[in-house]
Amino acid sequence: ACLLEERLEGCLDVSEVYTFPNATTALIAALNVLDLQGEVILPSFTFSATGHAVVWNNLTPVFADIDPETFNIDPEDIKRKITKKTSAILAVNIFGNPVDIKTLQKISKKHQLKLIFDSSHALGSKYNNSLLGTFADLECFSFSGTKVITGGEGGFISSNDNEVMEKVNLFRNYGANEDYDCQY
Repeated sequence: ACLLEERLEGCLDVSEVYTFPNATTALIAALNVLDLQGEVILPSFTFSATGHAVVWNNLTPVFADIDPETFNIDPEDIKRKITKKTSAILAVNIFGNPVDIKTLQKISKKHQLKLIFDSSHALGSKYNNSLLGTFADLECFSFSGTKVITGGEGGFISSNDNEVMEKVNLFRNYGANEDYDCQY
């Protein structure tokens, strides 16, 4: 692992972090490795790349309303938008302001949906005194020049699910393992 990934793992207290050229490619990878089909619920108020990642994975975006006070996705509207075709919730921690994580975890568990966070703006943000990075199946962050912590460009995915993160690592390397034997 690279030093940046190791330091992020320690900082976020997460088992694995993998870097990407930007958060958009991280989101594309996250949605892809979770083997999703059908619909993904996401907020109606977000940067276009969030929706692009859904469409570029041949999934159907279903836009949910936001809470006008937090600008985050409204859990009640998520509940109204869930159908038999829904496979995931892609929530955005907009402006570094964490979503209602506990409620979204309950909804995703009840309906057996994957939970992904676009935390592009949220590196360093906390929920219940814990840094974001471990609350969803996969969380994606950005180092773009418009973010709180920048690296000029770049992004990463964090998770405590080692099996899924193995697929993330293969995805970012053309599906090939160390022997260039494509597994994915």
